[in-house]
Amino acid sequence: MKNTILLLFMTTLALNVVSQDTKLINTKKQWNVFGLLYNHNTEEYTHSDHRLKFAEDSVIFNGQKYYNILESLEENGKNFTATDIYYSEVGQKVYRYDQELDSSLLVFDFSLEVGDTFQESVYGIIYNVVKVDSILLEDGAYYKHIFFDCMVENWIEGYGSYVRGVIDFRDFCVYDYGLELVCAYLDDEIILNHRDSCWGSITQTKEFEIYNVEVSPNPISNQLNVSYKGNKNLIGSVIETNGRTTKRFELNNDTSVTYINMKELSSGMYILLLKDLNGKLIYSEKIIKL
Repeated sequence: MKNTILLLFMTTLALNVVSQDTKLINTKKQWNVFGLLYNHNTEEYTHSDHRLKFAEDSVIFNGQKYYNILESLEENGKNFTATDIYYSEVGQKVYRYDQELDSSLLVFDFSLEVGDTFQESVYGIIYNVVKVDSILLEDGAYYKHIFFDCMVENWIEGYGSYVRGVIDFRDFCVYDYGLELVCAYLDDEIILNHRDSCWGSITQTKEFEIYNVEVSPNPISNQLNVSYKGNKNLIGSVIETNGRTTKRFELNNDTSVTYINMKELSSGMYILLLKDLNGKLIYSEKIIKL
């Protein structure tokens, strides 16, 4: 009788254990990444809304199996097209195939622990792991969460970067002027809901039309004027290109112009970010301080 009760108890425990899907490369997963991306060549911002997933079929480079990342810029992830990004996963490490070098570059290493280092593949800069904990996702399972000392990048095992998902900029820990992983899906079910703000391109386009923002002068010497007309209050910040915040302010829907004292800031480039009270990015602009 005791053995029967113990067996039933253990069976109940087993049924309540949620299985983790810690493999990044899974053709049933999708990522939705939104951002205002700055192009250094044209010095312009581009509004982007990416839906990403891995191709079903693999390709072989140097005897190793890789999967192409497919991208859709349309609502609800229609009409995916191939990119030039190929990933391979070996254990807890994920590699990108570099076609120019004909070699593999390490993109993610989910085996890292506090005190370990990660060397990014472009400039060879070494970053330190300063914190490792777990994060509860929508499937009811906890996943390893890795933080670095550069303040920008952090990883979730099985889902990649909490900032960019599986988008590969190759410049590790470089601030992206508004890029944000919004949602991750498994079998079309939301698994990662960043800030409870899963939304698509139609919603975001409407929000951009609602908010009317003008910034002057730019370049600036002393005072920055932010003119705002909209139906919601906004939270503003001025940040350095390394991600450090230098100014915080509020924009009220009943105030036409807000004045920001920039006199004490050093000369250089800054980024103005405006978000609504739920943390959604509304506006971003490069500011040059003379």
